[in-house]
Amino acid sequence: DVAQWHRERFGDRLADELRDTFGGKGKPTLAHYLLLAMRFRHVVTTNYDNLLEQALEALKRRVVPVVRQQDVARTGGPGAVYV
Repeated sequence: DVAQWHRERFGDRLADELRDTFGGKGKPTLAHYLLLAMRFRHVVTTNYDNLLEQALEALKRRVVPVVRQQDVARTGGPGAVYV
């Protein structure tokens, strides 16, 4: 709720700051690989970094990012993990 309030009041500045701070930095840990080895088809996360996507790609699984409302329509197909 606080994040939604902040976005409505200040726009995407918080998301941009989080992406700048955490995006593209770091590497997946053993915890990422163990979690994603469970073969989930849908992963719901705030996902300010791309560690889940990196781990899934390393596990040779197809990743489909779901970022915007219109992306939700693409989440029904087989053979992918929707993050």
